[in-house]
Amino acid sequence: MAKNWKHTKKLLEDLLCDKLKGHVTYQLHCYRPDDDWAGHLEIRLDKKPIFKASNYLAENPNYCVHISEAEIRNIMTKYLKATSSSGFAEVNSTSIRTAAGFICSYIRNYQRQEQGRIFLEDAMVLLGEYLSSDIETSLKSDSPFINALAVLDRRVGKYRLQKMADKGSNIAPQWAWPFYQARFEAEEIKYFLQ
Repeated sequence: MAKNWKHTKKLLEDLLCDKLKGHVTYQLHCYRPDDDWAGHLEIRLDKKPIFKASNYLAENPNYCVHISEAEIRNIMTKYLKATSSSGFAEVNSTSIRTAAGFICSYIRNYQRQEQGRIFLEDAMVLLGEYLSSDIETSLKSDSPFINALAVLDRRVGKYRLQKMADKGSNIAPQWAWPFYQARFEAEEIKYFLQ
């Protein structure tokens, strides 16, 4: 993605609403040209960073994970195939390792996104997902990062923005609010933080 950054940056800037053009910038800093993922991505609003993705997280990514029993059951059901007529899943060491690995990876990535701590490589993948999706898909995405990018998008109208603003701070994690505030203020939409 780093080699195609000029094209990606142009696509992102073309999708910005008119009132934010020139105010929001996307910057990719590569430390070693031979390594695509050595560096960091910044999204800036009026030259102040509102988001940063890097190869290195400042804090230890192995922290306590909270997930409900129902979520674990859903993931396990997805990865453990039911083979008998009774509907019970065939459990073996491979299926357990696969399901457990997926659960751990899913939870770490989800919680990192909820906290705004995204690795550069993941951010680049999410940028690709955003650019290749229609606006409806982006707004309904499970990724707060993709949602935040979609709010800045020119294809999101004032009516939809007002509906978001009416929901208050429940629509996004705290780290993503600068994206929402920038768009709400640019469109002169009143919003309330709780």
